[in-house]
Amino acid sequence: MSDHPQYVRRRREGRLSFSTKLYQGIGAIPDTVKNWAFNTFTLLFYNQILGMDAFFVSIALAIATPSPTPSSRRSRTTRPPAGDAGIP
Repeated sequence: MSDHPQYVRRRREGRLSFSTKLYQGIGAIPDTVKNWAFNTFTLLFYNQILGMDAFFVSIALAIATPSPTPSSRRSRTTRPPAGDAGIP
């Protein structure tokens, strides 16, 4: 036997409560502010100091910054994410 605890995925009963959604949203605020500040100052630095075109800097930031969209889409599917395939 393994000394590690086993994780068992349970099916959720019903919808998430409003308070859970609210706390998840509040918990996402620091990451959102950090991404906003980083992108803003990076854009200003590359545009104003290095003289790069803001359009190209914006494209690079859009590619480099992770988007919450894939995880939002994944949570609505019935299949578990690919990374959970090895968990019993």
